Amino acid sequence: MAQAQPTYDEDTYTYGLKVIGFNGLILIGWIIIGALFGQARETLIWIVMFCPLRIMAGGYHASTMPVCFTLSMAIGVLVNMILKICPFTSIAPVVTGLVLLMFVVILTDKSQAREVLVLGVIETFLTFLWPSVRMTYVLVMALNLVFLGLKYLTLKCTPCQGH
Repeated sequence: MAQAQPTYDEDTYTYGLKVIGFNGLILIGWIIIGALFGQARETLIWIVMFCPLRIMAGGYHASTMPVCFTLSMAIGVLVNMILKICPFTSIAPVVTGLVLLMFVVILTDKSQAREVLVLGVIETFLTFLWPSVRMTYVLVMALNLVFLGLKYLTLKCTPCQGH
């Protein structure tokens, strides 16, 4: 008996490769921006902390790739400007980050809330081991909160059915 050939949707693979390449371009752009600010290490730390929470928590997504790229690069510049001006190492950023984490968890889809909370707690713990990342932690939580807020502001309201 001959085995059936696996089927695949070429459009799906093409789209997947396009998304992977686009996200890679954004990451490279952020690293270049960090290097231009003399903060490549801090930018890498921010990326490592920001991306997993953003993936799990969700939030606003731009309508087109050019808009997404422009907003992403603007965020990269803003993050580096803030980190250059405010290299907090006190406990205040940790407390601020925890408050922001609480709102991020509340706004996250319920199916992902536990994972987001666990990751946020791990990142909080890392700020105690590595005080120089405390301001980065605040920025991560604040940006995730902004993206979640924008998502909820852009949702279209639908009337209740059957009530």
